[in-house]
Amino acid sequence: MDGSGFDADPVLVHCRRREKVRRLERVTGDVVLRESMDDPVADLPVRTPVGITLGEKTTEQSGTVAERVDGRALLPYIHQRYDDAMQTLDGPPEGSVR
Repeated sequence: MDGSGFDADPVLVHCRRREKVRRLERVTGDVVLRESMDDPVADLPVRTPVGITLGEKTTEQSGTVAERVDGRALLPYIHQRYDDAMQTLDGPPEGSVR
């Protein structure tokens, strides 16, 4: 392994989530959208928030492999997985086993 590409063809996974709300609390505050190179939401106007709710949930998630895909076909969409597409070039964390 030379650190480039995928170990094997990527897989598309069908995920199922079940959430249980433990607590909801209405709070007051302001919505502030900040600059982000990859998500230009700061340009969106925040007019009048309807309400802000703080929630506490438990989540159970399971998944099954739906299909294997060609890694080269996936590359144009890698930005949807990583906010910073340059992360795809990062090596493994220091001290990790390859």
